[in-house]
Amino acid sequence: MDGILSGLNPAQLKAVTHDPKIPLQILAGPGSGKTKVLTSRIVQLILSHSLPPQSICAVTFTNKAANEMRERLKKLLGPDITSQIRMGTFHSLCVMFLRRYAKLVGLNGDFTICDSDDSKKVMIKLLKNHKPVLQGKGIALKEEAVLSFISKAKAKGLSPNDIKSHLLAEANAKKPNKMGKQSMISFIDEVQIELYREYEDALMTNNCLDFDDLLVFGVRLFQYHPKVRTWCKHILVDEFQDTNTMQYNLMQYIASAKDA
Repeated sequence: MDGILSGLNPAQLKAVTHDPKIPLQILAGPGSGKTKVLTSRIVQLILSHSLPPQSICAVTFTNKAANEMRERLKKLLGPDITSQIRMGTFHSLCVMFLRRYAKLVGLNGDFTICDSDDSKKVMIKLLKNHKPVLQGKGIALKEEAVLSFISKAKAKGLSPNDIKSHLLAEANAKKPNKMGKQSMISFIDEVQIELYREYEDALMTNNCLDFDDLLVFGVRLFQYHPKVRTWCKHILVDEFQDTNTMQYNLMQYIASAKDA
């Protein structure tokens, strides 16, 4: 451990040896050694504070960052210990637990993950049923636009049943109507909400989840089933400032494990 610490500058050393019982935020620019600090911190927690590797959660935004951390830790801790650390992207962490605890959130553990091309194919098929009405109103609605609408809704944790009231609240906040009249959402949004509902039904019928669903169901799992998160004693998040609502909620629920 001394050899690892000796390779750190004063600021990095302070971060790595920070009291594990006190939350810590690291602010540093590109190329300042954040990955080195994260990996050294994990080693410090295991070797100096005797935390079981399986009780540590390390989350990144990209597979590249996760793989880089994993390779560094293999050199420092060995492959056996490294393999026990719950480490990966937000999505891969959710997959790990949803496969095991799928039934708790109404899923089958053998669900298929839809990529962007799969989602596009589903939406193209659904849009065909709405095209006569859309064309009659002179509206050209593209599948990419609808999928973006759905993705933004899921990133905020909004289901098809929630999104309409959310859009109305936004409309009223931006442009309050006189005489107490309630704002109306656009016809396009009405169609997109219906397509959101149909899209979700299509995925569930085919036992599929898209990338956003992984976070939606992951959050649901850790939120409503506290026993699933009891393993976590320490959590580290790379680029935490970039988290969206669902990613933040995921970390919040995992971190709320007793003694974490």
